[in-house]
Amino acid sequence: MHNVLNKFEINQSRRTKILNFLADGEYWTTAENIKLLLEVSQITYARRLLNSMCNDGIISKKNISFGGKLSKNFYLITQDGLDFLGCDERLKDTKLSFQTAHHNENVQRLKIIALTLPCERWQSEIQLKRECDFSSYPDSLLTINNIKISIELQRNIYNRASFEKKISKILRDIYSKNFDKILYICSDNLKSVELKKLFQTINSVKNSRFEDVILQAKDKEKFSFIDFENFEEHIKNESNL
Repeated sequence: MHNVLNKFEINQSRRTKILNFLADGEYWTTAENIKLLLEVSQITYARRLLNSMCNDGIISKKNISFGGKLSKNFYLITQDGLDFLGCDERLKDTKLSFQTAHHNENVQRLKIIALTLPCERWQSEIQLKRECDFSSYPDSLLTINNIKISIELQRNIYNRASFEKKISKILRDIYSKNFDKILYICSDNLKSVELKKLFQTINSVKNSRFEDVILQAKDKEKFSFIDFENFEEHIKNESNL
């Protein structure tokens, strides 16, 4: 009997953890990410728990097709889920598409890693768009030791003109004190050494008045580039600065 009660309490605690995670600017997730969040060994357990929450109406399930036979289930918090947590927020429509789902799933994975580390705050892009005014909205904003770090997950190389425009907007945000520096995290088709190499060849950008501005050393030191698998180590080093 004691074991049954203990198992029930563990499941209830995990359900609440999932809801709090979703309500904190995420709103949707995948079974793979919940497996990481709960630190459980079996993906089947994560799916069963999520399905039981769907049955209770506190989350819902949406299947997205990636073309052909490829599809994936995404789990979204419902208004009942927010009400269960006592949130005053009214649920807004969360749009999911196959074009952005993989990218956003990996950004969320970075958040789950950050939650295990000594970080002060992680703000999602959804939260930032509701709360702040940026020249270029980051994928997320991570705060460590009162330093705000813009998080950009990059899966493909920029063309030069697009990167120059992006750099200009990033510097505008930095000098407007929206954040202190930026961390590019490269994955899939892109290695950090490639993006860093391109960045190092850019010596000037256009400002908001379309004037050429020379990039100073103090500007370039605001940019860091790592590969996805090195994120945890990088953040540990940042927290020890």
